[in-house]
Amino acid sequence: TQQKNKIGASQFNCLCSCPKIMRHRIGKQDIDLNPSSTDVFGAHNHSKQSVGTHQEERNLHNGVWIRIICILIFVTFSLLIVDRISEVPADSVLNPGNKLSEIEKDMFHAPAPSFVTIVMPSVVKPDARPLRLTNIAKTWGPSSNAIYVVHSTNEFPEAERNQVGKSSITGHYPQILLVPEDITVDMGVPRLEYVIRTISRDVDPDFAFFVNDHTFVLPNNLCKYLREQDSSKDLYSGHALKGKPDTAFNSGAAGYVLSRKTITDLSEY
Repeated sequence: TQQKNKIGASQFNCLCSCPKIMRHRIGKQDIDLNPSSTDVFGAHNHSKQSVGTHQEERNLHNGVWIRIICILIFVTFSLLIVDRISEVPADSVLNPGNKLSEIEKDMFHAPAPSFVTIVMPSVVKPDARPLRLTNIAKTWGPSSNAIYVVHSTNEFPEAERNQVGKSSITGHYPQILLVPEDITVDMGVPRLEYVIRTISRDVDPDFAFFVNDHTFVLPNNLCKYLREQDSSKDLYSGHALKGKPDTAFNSGAAGYVLSRKTITDLSEY
């Protein structure tokens, strides 16, 4: 018995002195089972944490790709929509189905325009005016009988041969109204006086709608309003702004309407 105990003790000492032969494989790691140097359960927990970290990184990576794909789809659809809109004629945008009432047809196509839209220069980003006039010509300009007030034909060269009082083509818009050279860009009041006199003499519409070149006009709505008005009576209609005490004026950005009588009276003032 003593001999057996000695053998057992010797084997135990051998195992303790050679811990490398007692190892356990967890996942891809070799874990030393010697209690004096390694905690088996701690190593196992560490392995779980490592796997969880890799899974989080994989989920984050997948999330980034999903966002990129969604952005690409959104941009693609946006470009397709813009392309389709650019192909739609301006008349179809302004007049769905190209259907006008008889009153609106008369107002748009009368020999002397029942109304014209006078597009005045805006003080906002004047260098961008040629681009704004081009965009107006592609959208609401033709249906609103737009007349551009310009200091140079370079502002809208497409209408150089379609000038009010010189070579205007009846019923074809936009047209341009060229201001004399002695009236400079900063001379707002003399320019407006010249425009009113020229419109009264050479165009003679029932109504004139004055707007800035950064305004978007809805001609159908304007027609419905004007058909209830009498051009033989004074009319100065728009969005009123208060100035000095007991003084009010209509916003040029919102636009204002003058009747034939009012235009005639102002041109003779």
